[in-house]
Amino acid sequence: MTPLLQASLVSFAALAIIFGIILTGRRDRGAVKRIERRIKLYSIGSGGKRTRTKGVLAESPVARRAVDLVDKLPRSPKKDKALAAQLERAGWPLRPAEMLAIRLAAGAGAGVALAILLGKPLAGPIVAVVAYLVPKTALDRAVAKRTNKFLGQLPDTLQLLSGSLKAGYGLVQAVDTLVKETPAPTSTEFSRVLAETRLGMPLEDSLHQMAERIGSEDFAWVVMAISIQRQVGGNLAELLSTVATTLRDREAVRRQVKVLSAEGRLSAYILIGLPFAIAGYVAMVNPEFLEQLTGERVGQIMIAGSLVLMGIGAAWMRKIIRIDV
Repeated sequence: MTPLLQASLVSFAALAIIFGIILTGRRDRGAVKRIERRIKLYSIGSGGKRTRTKGVLAESPVARRAVDLVDKLPRSPKKDKALAAQLERAGWPLRPAEMLAIRLAAGAGAGVALAILLGKPLAGPIVAVVAYLVPKTALDRAVAKRTNKFLGQLPDTLQLLSGSLKAGYGLVQAVDTLVKETPAPTSTEFSRVLAETRLGMPLEDSLHQMAERIGSEDFAWVVMAISIQRQVGGNLAELLSTVATTLRDREAVRRQVKVLSAEGRLSAYILIGLPFAIAGYVAMVNPEFLEQLTGERVGQIMIAGSLVLMGIGAAWMRKIIRIDV
């Protein structure tokens, strides 16, 4: 094994380890530290200017320099804001520039390493694109997982909030009880609400920001119900208990629909993945046989047409098996 190949493999392994630490180890620290890091992500400095705080990659001088270089690249403010919202929803203590630096490093490292390892320079760009998309896919999955976990805890959260109000607590005191008694991510999100309220932000505004941060219609309805009740009056404890029952029934229907559509999702995964699995197996066992398809113009046209038809079929199957409740 040549020294260049060894260096490439070591670099790729180091990037993978760093990425794994960011996704796992950082999230296992205290909820208070995560909240403080996200609240202080951008703070108001002297002179009214926004001062950017250090992110999780700032501990390493090399990583900090790489992030600073990526931060100077021209980017769309709208996309930057959307990425920051996604990182918050996932609970990842990263800035948009850090996430982009991780994606670029993963793509470059994987592309160079595998191009040298396979001895095929054309494989480098393909692998680089795939590796560049992997962190974004992991982020989307983390957002969906955390949101679903929050929604699964929401009926019990509202029931606990209702019980605290019936016991004579005020709404802020009831939120403090949620922070102490509920698991993450509910406790983490309500901890931020409580911290913002103690810093002077109205509770309703903080709850509305939490609803936007989570991106859930169910919780948006809860916040709307609390806002209306605080304006017109009424029994908030009974209202929250009724909403909790409704959300629990909706969650039961949602899970039933997910079970009934499991066969369709499995069929879609098999139909989409089978051609690629067979092509990969043939490429390893008998590459000359596959070159007759990839080396001829007619074969290339057939491959392009097949990919287009597979994309249409995947979108069609997604539309069939995706049922909103």
